[in-house]
Amino acid sequence: GSQTTTPTPHCVVPKLKGLTLKKARKAATKANCAVGTIKRKKSGRRVTTVLKQATRAGAVLDQGTKINLTVAKK
Repeated sequence: GSQTTTPTPHCVVPKLKGLTLKKARKAATKANCAVGTIKRKKSGRRVTTVLKQATRAGAVLDQGTKINLTVAKK
């Protein structure tokens, strides 16, 4: 059979740490992932900077997998 199967796109977790929330969302979407729960934490970093991501960068997950983030707040 000459059936061609299109591979299902995976979510390859991008490095979101250090990005602003806006950029992190864009990067996640581009990688077929989504942004999940966002925790806000007091930090010396600029507001909306991603401090932590629940899933490590480079992990290959199902398409649309949500990545939980910790984001700096004032």
